[in-house]
Amino acid sequence: MLASRACPGQTLKAAAVERGRSHGRQETRTIRVIQAPEHVDLGLAGAAQVIKIGRHVLRKKNLTAEPAWTRETAYFLTSLPAHLADPAVLARIVRSHWRIENQLHWVRDTAYDEDRHTARTGNGPVNLACLRNTAISRHRFTGADNIRKRLRACARHAHRALHTLTTQQTQDQL
Repeated sequence: MLASRACPGQTLKAAAVERGRSHGRQETRTIRVIQAPEHVDLGLAGAAQVIKIGRHVLRKKNLTAEPAWTRETAYFLTSLPAHLADPAVLARIVRSHWRIENQLHWVRDTAYDEDRHTARTGNGPVNLACLRNTAISRHRFTGADNIRKRLRACARHAHRALHTLTTQQTQDQL
């Protein structure tokens, strides 16, 4: 609604469309981009473009349920001007955010149950997040693809955790 309210009467044509299938779903992403209007305060100094991404997803719920379409719309602001970031580049930037979310934050939440942790004040939450990130990185470095499983193995056998901490990076891995 931001783009349509800020720029009444301006129609946004689809600048880039991506289609894909994975993880039991069929997905179509449509990205629309306009120059940020100068007459409207968008709340971000230096906003150059307004991005609208529409996702249409067909999810197969389970074997017995009927597939269901869902529709999501997200708006983004960027300070990148159009000559540096065309719609396809902006779509890749937005998608790369989810790679970080899936590789790190989701793992922290599922392996460490971070959302239910009670550290809420001072430096505690930041320090614990740094320790968790370090542990996840070290486990991945030693070849773990399932962090939760590796954490359970290290909990049962302390020498595995010590091995993870003391493993050196070889020249091949640099």
